[in-house]
Amino acid sequence: KNLIENASAEHGYFDGRWLDRSVDVILPDNTADVSLIYDTGTQYRFDEVVFFTIDPKTNQLTTDPDKLPVKRELLEQLLTVNMGEAYNLQAVRALSNDLIATRYFNMVNTEIVFPEREQIQNDQVSFEQSSSSRTEPAQVDESTLEPVIETVELTDGILMDISPIEFSASNLIQDKLNLVAAKARHLYDMPDDRVLAINHDDGVNRSILGRISDAVSAVARAILPDESENEVIDLPERTALANRKTPADVYQSKKVPLYVFVASDKPRDGQIGLGWGSDTGTRLVTKFEHNLINRDGYQAGAELRLSEDKKGVKLYATKPLSHPLNDQLRATLGYQQEVFGHSTNGFDLSTRTLEHEISRSIIQNGGWNRTYSLRYRLDKLKTQAPPETWQDLPVDFVNGKPSQEALLAGVAVHKTVADNLVNPMRGYRQRYSLEVGSSGLVSDANMAIARAGISGVYSFGDNAYGSNRAHQMTGGIQAGYIWSDNFNHVPYRLRFFAGGDQSIRGYAHDSLSPISDKGYLTGGQVLAVGTAEYNYEFMKDLRLAVFGDIGNAYDKGFTNDTKIGAGVGVRWASPVGQVRVDVATGVKEEGNPIKLHFFIGTPF
Repeated sequence: KNLIENASAEHGYFDGRWLDRSVDVILPDNTADVSLIYDTGTQYRFDEVVFFTIDPKTNQLTTDPDKLPVKRELLEQLLTVNMGEAYNLQAVRALSNDLIATRYFNMVNTEIVFPEREQIQNDQVSFEQSSSSRTEPAQVDESTLEPVIETVELTDGILMDISPIEFSASNLIQDKLNLVAAKARHLYDMPDDRVLAINHDDGVNRSILGRISDAVSAVARAILPDESENEVIDLPERTALANRKTPADVYQSKKVPLYVFVASDKPRDGQIGLGWGSDTGTRLVTKFEHNLINRDGYQAGAELRLSEDKKGVKLYATKPLSHPLNDQLRATLGYQQEVFGHSTNGFDLSTRTLEHEISRSIIQNGGWNRTYSLRYRLDKLKTQAPPETWQDLPVDFVNGKPSQEALLAGVAVHKTVADNLVNPMRGYRQRYSLEVGSSGLVSDANMAIARAGISGVYSFGDNAYGSNRAHQMTGGIQAGYIWSDNFNHVPYRLRFFAGGDQSIRGYAHDSLSPISDKGYLTGGQVLAVGTAEYNYEFMKDLRLAVFGDIGNAYDKGFTNDTKIGAGVGVRWASPVGQVRVDVATGVKEEGNPIKLHFFIGTPF
């Protein structure tokens, strides 16, 4: 019954009622006949969606479009409901979630005005239900009482009369509640920088309402030591929203309005994180974001990353286009220093990179998401290798400090299908990208860089923790190719490398590629990596895994060796994604060195 009633309400059948809900038990046969007949009534439809906020000058609620934190056009682009459509609770939830996801607002409250329940009941039954709010119980003449509405027979044959229960609240209780509400509302309106110094009295109020009132009073006295309690109680009430529709209006019109409150008085936030990764070592990440620069929805931020081999800072800004979430223009400017180079002769390469990118990202629900980009990259390279070896290095050095640059126009598409985006049991992901550059437009060489990848997860088998989760298979393929009439002039950091947490485990990050006759990594023109993994759930959300990775970053003729990594690991389905700890080794490598890999993210 509850499932039927809940489903009915979620789809706007608020006038629904039971015509029959009976159970006939046949004792000799130990069987039962269940009769459930439900009249859904008229389906309600969406009425207008009203956005409102608090006017900071008057401290009153307002629907004035000029007082909203963002322009109304942006809010309308986020609408998931249209006036006149059939009511659906999922659409209301989607609207609230999208408003929060924009990060424009520090407060979002979506209120649904439902039809008046008492009116619905009065139209469905032949009696009127009386109620009392703030009056004392009065003496009632029993001769004037309404007759009982139903007589039921209990299981032991006893007849019982059923009549409505009347509730009332005394003035004392109601005044106490009003006092608490007034004090709490006043505290909510106070500035955030008021210092609290609460003095606790020795006396203990045994009443629950009394304790709540005393606690609020203590806070109020700490913030407003010079104001009397009467002054606090007599604060002017905030004016209710004008022209707000009532439940009775909703019942008469069969249309449900939405009143959405938005506020953005704290649009900035900061983050700081300290972590460790097998590819990066110890790392520190700090981020500052301004989530709403102006009413056009502009956002900006800065990010600082520090690790053992990398140091970088990035500035970025976004502008909404046709949709605040699904269509954005983004500009980034970044600077990074990196120590790079794994070779038998100690390449000791370090880079200083300046990169600027402008991109447009378009998200399509259930379809292919697209990104169009234009990026400029300038690399300043430095090596500690002695000058007499420079001619053997994989890049051309002039006075030991060469510069490499590229201007690349790109397009990328990707699609993700999964039953759960954080910890999927079944799903797959595809991603493809192409970037092109010309020696006639800034780039050091004519080039086209293509990348492709597909990965997936499939769970099967039942266990004590659920169905289709005991066993899990994951796998993926990464591929890439660089077309160029002079590969030696392709910037070194745009070439392909393999190895690491998300490549071939058992090898260090970006430690695999073709090697020159002098022992230096040259970077690959072709990328081909495959991975396969099986894991078993031995405890809820904990899995043991065995895996193998194969491939490399190859030269054009595939003359360098294919590498194989294998190992075992543990998986934990955490609330923020899968936590993966692996121990792997390079198969057939001299000494079989062991590598520890740590990663947090989706399993594919």
